[in-house]
Amino acid sequence: MKITRDTKIGKLLETDERMPDVLVSLSPAFKKLTNPLLRKHVAPRVSIKDAARIGGMTPNEFLRRLEEAGYEVEYSPEDEAARTDAECKQAARYRIQTFDARPYLDAGKDPFPAIQEKLRGLASGEALEVVLDFAPLPLIEIFGKAGFHHCLRHEPDGTVHTLFFKPEQPRGFWRRLRRRWRGGSGQAQRAEKTLPASPETQVLGPGVFESKLQEAGDQLRRLDVRGLEMPQPMMRILEVLPSLQDHEALLVEHERIPQYLLPELAERGFSIAARTAPDGHIQLLIFKKKTR
Repeated sequence: MKITRDTKIGKLLETDERMPDVLVSLSPAFKKLTNPLLRKHVAPRVSIKDAARIGGMTPNEFLRRLEEAGYEVEYSPEDEAARTDAECKQAARYRIQTFDARPYLDAGKDPFPAIQEKLRGLASGEALEVVLDFAPLPLIEIFGKAGFHHCLRHEPDGTVHTLFFKPEQPRGFWRRLRRRWRGGSGQAQRAEKTLPASPETQVLGPGVFESKLQEAGDQLRRLDVRGLEMPQPMMRILEVLPSLQDHEALLVEHERIPQYLLPELAERGFSIAARTAPDGHIQLLIFKKKTR
């Protein structure tokens, strides 16, 4: 098999039992692929291009290392590397606010709401630097859809600094010219991309929870993910969903509303309702959306 920048890591893991050791030799960042849940649910979605970004190298450098290990590869122009360099040079002109998300994860808390709130509070000319021990690909994807650009910087100690910023918009004549070039200045062109809605607008409330719980009756599956390190709660939930029947519901005992899970559920055709249990933890009820 010829490996390209678009080849999925999951495919490599399936076809070559040596691949986990090879990947770890490329970067310590890939040690997490020894987790069976991550290998099953994350690796199939990550391409060589994505993996190179996680490992702090260019796609061609990643491919070259695989070629040295005896694999057949096909190189591509490094246009993405040039774009990444340009993004980082642009981000360097911004005033940087730094947010270290590691203490949140160490305490078992989801840093997503705090990061989202800080992004909402950025003034013109400001960028947010998020510090983690890994490249936050889900954040990059989610915030990218809201118009944020990013720049990744890998430190020798394994720390990853991700800068999120919105390019400054041209003003006056040049802004009007760009609108005209793009085909007018109607509502669609003027609409600003926004961050994802807050959890309370994406998750159905206790009333729906109770109704759906009664409707499910004895066709209810249960899953307790409290106490698990991220991202294992999300992985365990995603592992159950494919086998969930139309008449069934999944009751999840959780410590919080899982932000990263919400777009996955919507994409797979599931709805989610939540309520707070008497002891303060969160109960989630996941069920298939009815199709007409």
